[in-house]
Amino acid sequence: MEGRKIDPTFYPVIYGIEDTDDWTDERNWYKANPSLGHTVDIEKVRAAFLSAKENPAEENLFRQLRLNQWVKQSTRWMQMEKWDACDEVINLDTLIGRECYAGLDLSTTLDLTAFVLVFPPRNDTEKYIIVPYFWIPEENLRQRVRRDHVPYDVWKAN
Repeated sequence: MEGRKIDPTFYPVIYGIEDTDDWTDERNWYKANPSLGHTVDIEKVRAAFLSAKENPAEENLFRQLRLNQWVKQSTRWMQMEKWDACDEVINLDTLIGRECYAGLDLSTTLDLTAFVLVFPPRNDTEKYIIVPYFWIPEENLRQRVRRDHVPYDVWKAN
């Protein structure tokens, strides 16, 4: 058995929007939902969209389930554009003597140990500076890469 069956009465089709399509443009929603307004209630889709616009944790679910669009994760707490905008090189020497809050989360056997330093802004023009450190036991590094689908081994090499 090759796992194939020829059936001329079966017509598979997958509808979805392109990665380059604006997911906020209602006109694009019809690409993923050809029966929108007929068997799929447009008002329910609009309500789900408005909720997703207000809550980043719902945006990817809307894009994945309503628009059949591939997303990096099913839920998120921050838009990737905002995350990418935080890509600044921090000179740690400039933080010496500044007000700082630290958080420590010790691991057991299979989770990460985290130590995070948070430097609040000193005025209205500065941003928070966050300096995180993470550790995992080297003994189960490969197991974690497989389980978590995270390239810890690549990060270790850097």
